[in-house]
Amino acid sequence: MNVVEAREFWRKYDDMERRLTRPLTDRMLELGGLIPGMNVLDIGTGRGEPAIAAAQRVEPAGEVLGIDISEDMLQLTRDRASGEGVTNLRLDRQSAETLDAPRKHFDVAVARWSLMYLQSPALALRTITRALKPGALMIAALWTEPERAGYFTLPRKSENCRSIFKRSGKATSREKSGP
Repeated sequence: MNVVEAREFWRKYDDMERRLTRPLTDRMLELGGLIPGMNVLDIGTGRGEPAIAAAQRVEPAGEVLGIDISEDMLQLTRDRASGEGVTNLRLDRQSAETLDAPRKHFDVAVARWSLMYLQSPALALRTITRALKPGALMIAALWTEPERAGYFTLPRKSENCRSIFKRSGKATSREKSGP
């Protein structure tokens, strides 16, 4: 999947994925004890989960910094945040391994499904720790490498199957009966 395909994939499936994973986002933010006025760091913010939800919880005086290496994903987050009226979210294209953030600034760091994709998770954890206030929390949700995570690859496999059926002239049962 190239960059354009990935961007279009997430534009198409973002609402559904957000609905399905909202309980995880909510639980992460509950574990972090987010309240208004806190500063939150979101590692690998991607499409803005849980950064946008965190920003809504810490407003008006708190702020969230979401970082990701993909400018396309950050743009998806900017668009969504703007549409939801979120103004206390700052997005920056950077890697967690070389995090450029103030020392001892953040009350909580969150990493939802991002640590396992890093080149050096141990290095990233050291840089994240430097940015956390003493006693701050880091809440992480992860699974396994992408090749072993069916959830990660299922939508692509599903799209590939539809594409194959369309080329062969066969319709899937959903296409025959409609939505």
